[in-house]
Amino acid sequence: MVYVAHTVVQRAWFQDMEPRSFVVAGGESMDHLTRLTTTEGRNPASEGLDQLTTLEVLHVMNDEDHRVPDAVARQLPAIATIVEAAVAGLSAGGRLIYAGAGTSGRLGVLDAAECPPTFSTHPTMVVGLIAGGQQAMFQAVEGAEDDQECGAEEINALHPGPHDVVVGLVASGRAPWVIGAVRAAKQAGVPSRRRCVATRTPLSVTRSICPSRSTPTLKCSPGRPV
Repeated sequence: MVYVAHTVVQRAWFQDMEPRSFVVAGGESMDHLTRLTTTEGRNPASEGLDQLTTLEVLHVMNDEDHRVPDAVARQLPAIATIVEAAVAGLSAGGRLIYAGAGTSGRLGVLDAAECPPTFSTHPTMVVGLIAGGQQAMFQAVEGAEDDQECGAEEINALHPGPHDVVVGLVASGRAPWVIGAVRAAKQAGVPSRRRCVATRTPLSVTRSICPSRSTPTLKCSPGRPV
């Protein structure tokens, strides 16, 4: 079995975050950006976003989207390793198992659901697991992604075999549920191919295949920096 820790590629802007003070909605002060995940950090491209016209905002968003292909291109060797592992596993009768949290998890479930009608695969060939279960597909289940033991139990319930490929999906690399799922796959005791290019995240300790491009998201919302 190959277990994969995959940090989702987001908007392609990255720099080391400097600690600084700022105030979030409701007047609550947070002293350091380092308390946030990189994907929740400040993106300088969205500075003053609330003062721009609608067209200007769309231009900023479009400019940021243009950075994504370059970010993906830098991770192609790691992505190729994942694809090759999945092809080998599926060819040998194994399954592709997505285990994710939040929007990343929903995309995994969506991909799994699309495989039978689009590619005529057996319904059990590609499996999508999400923290919080089916309910989390339609509404947020607060706290679900923080249950590491539950993530492990979800994987163990599938009795992963030697040809299965488990892909952990999470934007920040920190969701305990996903970490538990990936670690459970590792602890199944089957040799795996290992490569990890993600750094400074708990998920990277799995020492698995792990392409990442941690970037602050372009946004302006209550409780989150722009």
